[in-house]
Amino acid sequence: QKGRGKRFLFSFGFISSLFLIIIIGTSLLFYLNYNKIKKTAAKAVPVKIETALGENIFKVSVDQTKIIEVPEVKKALDVIFDRFKPTLQNESYQFKFYLLRNEELNAFALPGGYVVVHTGLILEADSAEELAGVLAHEISHVTERHAIERIISSLGIITVCQVFLGDVSGLATIVIQGAQFVSMMQFSQSQ
Repeated sequence: QKGRGKRFLFSFGFISSLFLIIIIGTSLLFYLNYNKIKKTAAKAVPVKIETALGENIFKVSVDQTKIIEVPEVKKALDVIFDRFKPTLQNESYQFKFYLLRNEELNAFALPGGYVVVHTGLILEADSAEELAGVLAHEISHVTERHAIERIISSLGIITVCQVFLGDVSGLATIVIQGAQFVSMMQFSQSQ
């Protein structure tokens, strides 16, 4: 009886320790590879969902009364963008450029191909090449899916696991509540 009890305790202790080591090891591997996992999860999100998210954020967060429709500027932005098209790896994005009445020297990109350029940037640019550099920068945020990465990162491990398992319903819910994530559109220095 004593021998059986000791074997049981030894077996239970051994199995518990092994289980604990596996959990800690898996967690450590996950933590060390989290950036790679986020990137992979972001690439698994369908462009259709990403575009719907970007559209929702655009409608909710960009002051529509400050959007300027100037055909000449729109055409110029399209001409600059056409220079980038041959180099784009993911052609499933339908980029949309908007001009926003704002004196700041700025532009920003939202998920799915929404690029907003401030009038201040256009007025201060000395050449089309300067503007092209800014547009290339914003386009790369879209094609590299930085916004989706930020959203996945903020939602945490459960969302990453859902995306890996093919369930993007969590992200689909965000499409409805997109305004909450405008603050997350600030990209990191590494991005």
